[in-house]
Amino acid sequence: MFTDAQLAQYEEQGAVTIDTPFTPEELDRAEAVWDRLKQNGGAPYDDPDYIEVVQHPYFEEVAKKVLRAEAVHLWWGLAPHERAPAEPPYTDPRDQWAQGCHIDIQATWDDFEATPRRMRAELWFWVNDVPEHRGAMRILPGSHRPIMEHWGRVLHPDHKTQLPRVHGLRPQPVPQTAAAYPEYVPDMGDTPWIECEPTAAVAQRGQILILCSAGLHSAWQNQDDVPRKAMGTSW
Repeated sequence: MFTDAQLAQYEEQGAVTIDTPFTPEELDRAEAVWDRLKQNGGAPYDDPDYIEVVQHPYFEEVAKKVLRAEAVHLWWGLAPHERAPAEPPYTDPRDQWAQGCHIDIQATWDDFEATPRRMRAELWFWVNDVPEHRGAMRILPGSHRPIMEHWGRVLHPDHKTQLPRVHGLRPQPVPQTAAAYPEYVPDMGDTPWIECEPTAAVAQRGQILILCSAGLHSAWQNQDDVPRKAMGTSW
């Protein structure tokens, strides 16, 4: 169900949404455990129903294909992730992008092109529908490549040995309260990053967003009356 054409889209755009083999009954069980954990605040890895979802072999097979690897391991398992309904008035979309766009992973293009790929495979599993207005993540397709090529040109060799690494950076202007201040992602084209038009990563229940967070993306306000429900894993 994860085709070579979809892998090519991931490599070109930094994101692709794919189908999964989960049945409606399995999705009902996944959403039920999501609801239960959000309600009671329990530890996800103490819940056998949660474990049953994230250990499904499909995630591992997808991650192996993304990473060009014969074997992978679960590096980070996100607790049930919520994008709760926001209170109006809602922030202007241009301002949401300008204030929220960022990268999470610093890596070079050589890291991305290596075999096995020196990158993490990030799989966002949606347990309810993600229409555009329900806080669908915004992504700037293709931004991962020029940004990673930039790191390859400017970083010192000793710095590159630390890559890939989790290192959240954003375009200018960077507030002094930002964790990585004063570092930033420089503009590389005629249009500044914060003025670009992102794409909404819409999805249907049971699909997976495969994301390269070395490219620019942003959280988004949920203008619906129900939360966006996700389980995320990184490999």
